[in-house]
Amino acid sequence: MNVSEENQSEGKWAPWWVYAIAIVGLNALKQKFLEDSPFVLNLAVTVALIAVIMVGITAAYRGMATKKN
Repeated sequence: MNVSEENQSEGKWAPWWVYAIAIVGLNALKQKFLEDSPFVLNLAVTVALIAVIMVGITAAYRGMATKKN
């Protein structure tokens, strides 16, 4: 990877641990509400939750990176 490729990839993704903490924390909270729900519903909500977390964190992180530049 050359210098220009490194500069292009900077600011596109938040650090991995930001995603991990949000996913684990919100999934634990979700389980309190959907504890007795059917497996398919629980799975669907989990997939949607992860998608929303990924999009939300990435959008916020890219917005912060844009303001720095």
